[in-house]
Amino acid sequence: MAIRACSRLLSFEIGPAKILFGRYRRLGVYQWPQILETARGDKMSDIMALRFADTEQFSSPVEVPELRRLGIVSSFPSPTEITEDQFSAIYRLGMKMTPL
Repeated sequence: MAIRACSRLLSFEIGPAKILFGRYRRLGVYQWPQILETARGDKMSDIMALRFADTEQFSSPVEVPELRRLGIVSSFPSPTEITEDQFSAIYRLGMKMTPL
């Protein structure tokens, strides 16, 4: 497990799996069976759709031990709030930049 890229979150929407899949399927990487599994088999169960932009792939993955050293304890199954300092440190590690 590692962070391999960063993106800017444009928006998110919560709603029924069937409706959100129909609305965003042209943008996503998931197929209907994966969405239905996330919704536990209920096509009207609420899920979250996230829209991202400006994705940058890191030149070096930032591994979990490094994240723990920065005080980040999430396992990242969903978006996790971090501080600007934590983001800056992750970005510098991922892009192999020298620290400030």
